[in-house]
Amino acid sequence: MKKYAVFIILLFVLPNLYSVIFGHESYPFTPAPMFTHYVDEKSDFYEFLFFGETDTGEVKLKARHQHNTSVVSQNRFFFDQIYGSVEHNYPIGTVKEDSKKAFETRLTQFFNIYFDYPEASKIRQIKLVVNKYDYNYKLTDAHVVGIYDNQTKQFTHTWEKN
Repeated sequence: MKKYAVFIILLFVLPNLYSVIFGHESYPFTPAPMFTHYVDEKSDFYEFLFFGETDTGEVKLKARHQHNTSVVSQNRFFFDQIYGSVEHNYPIGTVKEDSKKAFETRLTQFFNIYFDYPEASKIRQIKLVVNKYDYNYKLTDAHVVGIYDNQTKQFTHTWEKN
């Protein structure tokens, strides 16, 4: 019985030691940097926003998925698995050997799945905007990352580095 208890304990401890030693966490343990990333005065925070262009103007949209209704978990999923981090050695959302084409492919797949609902058919295009906040949640930067064309079903990366 002791062997099973030790096995179960090691089953949870060893993967977490990996996270602490190498500074990267991943599913199934968490898509959030709770243990390997320390928030301090130099930390930045990001917010992803989706704006749809319709005949009557621009509307703020929410991505929807039948199996993922939590906005927080959906945002974490989007950052970790789709968008990715641009910061060196960030604990989540690191995409190895990324390229503009790979990024556009990931975003196209995301938009095709998460914006496939009846109301979205009235939207011509969707802008992906990222807002950057400092440690005190003061907006320090905002960019349009790219645009998803709802007719062609393609995402185009438009953000150029300053």
